[in-house]
Amino acid sequence: MKIKEIIAEIERVAPLDTALPYDNPGLIVGDDEKECTGVLLTVDATYGALKEAESNGCNLIISHHPIIFTPRKSFLTKDYKCDVIASAYVSGTAIYAAHTNIDGFHDNMAVRTLKAIGAKNVTTLFDNGFGAQGDVDMKFSEIKEKVKKLLCDDTIFTVGDENKKIKKVAMINGAGGDDECFSRAREVGADLYISGEFKHHILLEAKETNYALMSVGHYASEMCFNDVLNDILKCHFDTIKIVKYYEGNPFNG
Repeated sequence: MKIKEIIAEIERVAPLDTALPYDNPGLIVGDDEKECTGVLLTVDATYGALKEAESNGCNLIISHHPIIFTPRKSFLTKDYKCDVIASAYVSGTAIYAAHTNIDGFHDNMAVRTLKAIGAKNVTTLFDNGFGAQGDVDMKFSEIKEKVKKLLCDDTIFTVGDENKKIKKVAMINGAGGDDECFSRAREVGADLYISGEFKHHILLEAKETNYALMSVGHYASEMCFNDVLNDILKCHFDTIKIVKYYEGNPFNG
């Protein structure tokens, strides 16, 4: 099958026009007319991801974060991202990004995370499909331990009383710790809000009002991107070779 056939299936379930205005999803590097020899799934298109793709015979990398996010006026290989792109081009590896269009997919990363920790009645947080909300009946500390185990990551920070009983939890993966997302979590009645990273003033407000927050790290909150894309592709292409690549948390610990 051609690369463009794989792209078409992704964009059927997560159309590019559903991405947020600032975003840059889609094919960024390569030729979509080529036959696909395999797909590597990753949160970020890095040197490590490219090396793994090449060693596994995959000529299509599908990343969550676009390797080119903002417009560029030059393309110099001494620039890290430009060098990754140049290396991919030379090796014949295409790079495609499914970013905020996949965040709005009905079975998104936040939905999967809440279901995995035992939340019930899980639905999206926003009407456009972003985020997730669900019912729980656990102490804050219990949820923290479940999330740690799920994400295989101890670098989790909390605000609020960890003995607090939580009845409803909301989540946005990635950089969801802003005013709009925090306000939405409170609006739907969530007494715990989880995201990858938070603005300082949001953390301060939560502390002052004894509201429960959990910061799990941007990368950790989006690791299951690989599973989301794997399931989308396997439903339509049952013989396709798929490799999942995990770069790991950029922080040392």
